Amino acid sequence: ARRSEVWLLGYGALVLALVIPLYLLVLWSPSLPLALVLTFFATALTLSYSPSYVAATQTLCDPRTRGAVAGLGAFVNNVTGGAILTFIVGAMSDAWAVTAGPESLRYALTVSTIAFCAPSALIYLGVALGVRGRLKVPPALTA
Repeated sequence: ARRSEVWLLGYGALVLALVIPLYLLVLWSPSLPLALVLTFFATALTLSYSPSYVAATQTLCDPRTRGAVAGLGAFVNNVTGGAILTFIVGAMSDAWAVTAGPESLRYALTVSTIAFCAPSALIYLGVALGVRGRLKVPPALTA
């Protein structure tokens, strides 16, 4: 059970690390059918870490704070992904439209994929390692 807490967070780091190349393949694929198939897999993989995120917060948080943590997490995800990131991608695309033309959106999405997914994966990994260091995990479970 103690090992699973680390793996719940480690899975989020793994997924975020794997979706970066998948989304880059989607953005830079010369074939529209291939890009659509890759979009399906990248999106499915992206959504697969949500249950482990919820399970990790439910497992690691005090029962009295679980509702607040869930609400705060949903709020931050929606504000970051739905508002701030959308604005940043649009601003980058508009700024690069003069030199890159219609490809400016592809460049902006590429930069945002790397700039936001890579640090998120590192944060997940850091939290997983921090949780692992805080737990008293029997040596037999860490092998």
